[in-house]
Amino acid sequence: MNALRFLIVLASISTILLLQACGTGGGSTDTAGALTISKPAAADNGNGQSTVTFSVTYSPPSGKTAQGVVVVINITGFATDRVTLTSGSNSASYTAIVDNGTTISISAAVNTMTAGTVFFVPTGATPGTGALTVAPTTADFIFTDPALSIKTITISGGTAPYFVASSVPADIGAIMATGTTATVTLVNAAAPPSPGIQSNATVTITDSATPTATKTVAITYFK
Repeated sequence: MNALRFLIVLASISTILLLQACGTGGGSTDTAGALTISKPAAADNGNGQSTVTFSVTYSPPSGKTAQGVVVVINITGFATDRVTLTSGSNSASYTAIVDNGTTISISAAVNTMTAGTVFFVPTGATPGTGALTVAPTTADFIFTDPALSIKTITISGGTAPYFVASSVPADIGAIMATGTTATVTLVNAAAPPSPGIQSNATVTITDSATPTATKTVAITYFK
């Protein structure tokens, strides 16, 4: 596999301003509010790489503006990039050229406030055929299954790339293992011989169509 090569393109103009404090005209290091990373999108470049795009958004508290707020962005351990948000715009957009078939981690921080996401770059991010389908639509972990037991979900149709999320990530992990398969992991397990308490989770698979299509897989497990 070729080494990852990242070309980070900042699509916003960096202008240093001051974050207005409530009731004053001075600066503030207040990091209240919200920091989010958009769902990345991938477009196959036809050369073994894809162009991945995403945006980072800082939403200040009511009555304040994102003046001078510095957002630190890091992609899979590479050198960090710092963005000073501009007046009237709380978002910074990025483009990364990434090898197909790799997983990248994206993180952002405003002082102690952090956000992050993990994205699998598929091999050939091309549309599927027909409606989005997943198999199986249910998966059961029995109480004797050890922690880190895995179930596999096969995805077809819709528009790649696909995204997967668990409703109870602390107990049931869900990631894209390949471009068309997701793995569901039992993070916590019951202690045999007691069957423990049966619990339920939902794994949601989303495609990249506009509007997106979603499918769910019902998970039962013991904890």
